[in-house]
Amino acid sequence: DFTPDSIKMFKGAKNTIFNEYGISDFDGMLEVFQDNPNVFSKWPSWLGFGKTESYPVKCISTIMKEKNIDYIDLLKMDVEGEEYKILPDMFNKEIFPNQICIEFHPFHLDGSIHGEDFVSTASEYNVPTHDQVFELVLNHYTLAGRSVKNGKPDNEYCFIKK
Repeated sequence: DFTPDSIKMFKGAKNTIFNEYGISDFDGMLEVFQDNPNVFSKWPSWLGFGKTESYPVKCISTIMKEKNIDYIDLLKMDVEGEEYKILPDMFNKEIFPNQICIEFHPFHLDGSIHGEDFVSTASEYNVPTHDQVFELVLNHYTLAGRSVKNGKPDNEYCFIKK
């Protein structure tokens, strides 16, 4: 996580290696939006929000190269919509972790969580749809589990490589 609050929270954690950048499908600065101080998450501006801040990000292939990592056993992601860019990039670069645990955010892509006046601009940035990315994952992985919240299926999934 690249936010100052996360850096403060995790920087001194025991048995933890913390890097002060986020993950994306490119190396550089990610423009994000958040104007509610009561919400911890930052949302990518490409979803249709105005830019309020920028933070450093790196793609998985760069991180693996810098850290001299040959493979990923378990990848856990909750990246507020950026997963729709990260997963295709990883797979295009033939990076297939043994397991992926991820929270998908389809409500960011279609705007359903942000009110009827919100219009997602994801398609203008060639971001695949939720269904396209989910199908891409299922081409390489078996669904191992899905979270349940208040008795209903939720958006957190675990996949195991086929």
